This record gives sequence, structure tokens and C-alpha cells, in this order.
Amino acid sequence: MTLEEANQTLRSGDGEIRPIIDWLHNADATVLLPLLFDAETRTSVLYIVSELPARRIPAPLRSAVSEMLPQLDGSERLWAENVLRDCCE
Repeated sequence: MTLEEANQTLRSGDGEIRPIIDWLHNADATVLLPLLFDAETRTSVLYIVSELPARRIPAPLRSAVSEMLPQLDGSERLWAENVLRDCCE
């Protein structure tokens, strides 16, 4: 999988995101930063990152999630809090 394929899957709204999660077990999840800052894909990216093991979440991605936490609510906030909690344990 490539970032472009992941982007297309997330934007289509009907794609399966499990392949993206599986891809990120072996890839640098920092590639998701542009998609995290895009309102159209942010919710999916937060979910995907929350499904990754803490060791697979690079510092720049954790930092971005931390910075956007005050603006999040609902599921997005829950997933972001899970990401940050898992990384701190």
C-alpha cells in the first residue's frame, strides 16, 4: 500500500481501513500527518492511529494528536486520548 492508496481509501468513505492499519505495522506512520490535518480524513486517521501499537506511533504524530486534542470531541477525542495514553504507559 502507498500513501496515495490510503488517501483514496479514506476519502472514498466505503473502503476497508484494516489494510491501512496492517500496512502501518511495517511502515512509518508519520506518513499520515497530512491526512490527520485534513478535516475530511482526520476521524479515520485518528481511529487508525488508535489501533496501532504505541511503539509504531512516531513522536511527530503523537505531538500532532496532542496539539489538536483541545479541538476534538466525541469519537475523535476518545481515539486521540487513547493514542496519548498508550504512548505514555
